[in-house]
Amino acid sequence: MDKGFIFISIFVGVALTWAMKLLNWIWFRPRRLEKFLRQQGLNGNPYIPIVGDLKEFIGAMREERPKTIELSDDPLRHVFSYYHQILTKYGKNSFFV
Repeated sequence: MDKGFIFISIFVGVALTWAMKLLNWIWFRPRRLEKFLRQQGLNGNPYIPIVGDLKEFIGAMREERPKTIELSDDPLRHVFSYYHQILTKYGKNSFFV
């Protein structure tokens, strides 16, 4: 057999193994965890690979930044606005609490 063929076969095997591990890490394991948490009664935003809730998080921060905080206001609502939105939307049984 040709040494190049053996090298290519080993390389393809290693590349496929690495790709499956990466796919499991990025997609399958988080989806399985999300399914398990939902079965346990926890609610939350659906899983989005890599970026997650970054768009909503930044949007909540930008929305709260120009607002002033009065002494009678709850400061945590302004400081942790995204988490406050999650708690308001899903309640205490959410992925973040």
